Amino acid sequence: AGNLKATKFLGYETLSANSEVVALFSKDGQPVKELKGQGFAVFQQTPFYAESGGQVGDHGEVHTSTGTKAEIADTIKFNDIFFHAVDVKTGALKEKDKADLTVNPARRSTMRNHSATHLLHAALRKVLGTHVSQAGSLVEAARLRFDFTHTKPLSHEEVSAVETLVNQEISTGRLVDSQELPYKEAIKSGAMALFGEKYGDKVRVIKMGDFSTELCGGTHVDNTADIRVFKITSEGGISSGVRRIEAVTGDLAVQFLFHRHQQLAELEETLKVEEGKAPERVKKVMEAGKKLERDLKNALVEGQTTNVEDILKSGRDIKGVKVISAHVAVTDRDVLSQLADKIKDKIKSGVIVLIGASADGAPSPLVTTVTKDLVGKYHAGNILKNVAAVMDGKGGGRPDFAQGAAPNAAKAQDAATKAFDFI
Repeated sequence: AGNLKATKFLGYETLSANSEVVALFSKDGQPVKELKGQGFAVFQQTPFYAESGGQVGDHGEVHTSTGTKAEIADTIKFNDIFFHAVDVKTGALKEKDKADLTVNPARRSTMRNHSATHLLHAALRKVLGTHVSQAGSLVEAARLRFDFTHTKPLSHEEVSAVETLVNQEISTGRLVDSQELPYKEAIKSGAMALFGEKYGDKVRVIKMGDFSTELCGGTHVDNTADIRVFKITSEGGISSGVRRIEAVTGDLAVQFLFHRHQQLAELEETLKVEEGKAPERVKKVMEAGKKLERDLKNALVEGQTTNVEDILKSGRDIKGVKVISAHVAVTDRDVLSQLADKIKDKIKSGVIVLIGASADGAPSPLVTTVTKDLVGKYHAGNILKNVAAVMDGKGGGRPDFAQGAAPNAAKAQDAATKAFDFI
């Protein structure tokens, strides 16, 4: 491809164009004069956007004057030469063929998402602060994904404020202005350059009113109103100091909102509450459920209290230290921990290892407690790791308390004996 000239890109203005095949390559990148099946095609000019700046490459169709039909599955570029990943379905592509190129209309959704990404970036900086900067992005037809620098999760109020700002700019109908400027002039005008991106002497500036001005080579809508609706679908952390937002626009955003509304209506019907009362009712149901769970666990602990004396009898004195290691019929980790506390209150000084029971094939819970006076001599986490290993399990924790789980319930008694041996 060393002798090829830069491809003329027409995709800022149109989704279709007449062109000419200037080079063909096989799937493994070897130059060919004629292409059947899969490979790569270079055209003199193209409306197909090549993957860059987080925006995915376009796909669509090719029709030549000789009747050849091909699908374009992706578009990439190297040294400003656009390589179209083609799959020839009928006939063969040949050098110098005249071709009609048509981008899949899904590009319009990609354009909506790219313009919305710029609005999202600006809104985040307004709501969270100017420390926010882009740390990565993906723009495709079905969604947008935006990574940004921020040290903590966004509150519901912050997410709502960001969505409100973006949708205000959409409803206002700002013209999306694009122009090419020398890099220094663009930066002087207030355009934001993205960290890690490489820019030439000439750059493309995308401006949406006074709300957003960024350097960008991607494709965009003509007016923010074309985005229609913006809805954040998720927000979360992906690494230290970096958050990720995913969002949808246009028809997909409307569908998302309709679906959520339908889910809420069904919930209201199930709970038999008036419109808008579901959150309050769910909160009360959850609080009642938590109280029942606490009461049940307390009852289970009380039910096990009668067994404390029997468990104490199974203990041994090892080098002057009281060691309790027992397999008990308790399936809940919290109940097991509370039982260990009751035993600790009884013995005052010692090491306690409790191995719970398996429920419905779930791993057995394990708990180890070391009283404060023995913490310097014994480490609960180390004891538990050795005991859990007998049952093919794992766990760990502090010097005074550790917990874990183990799947091999058949080895529970062996594990209890292991505690005595290890100590």
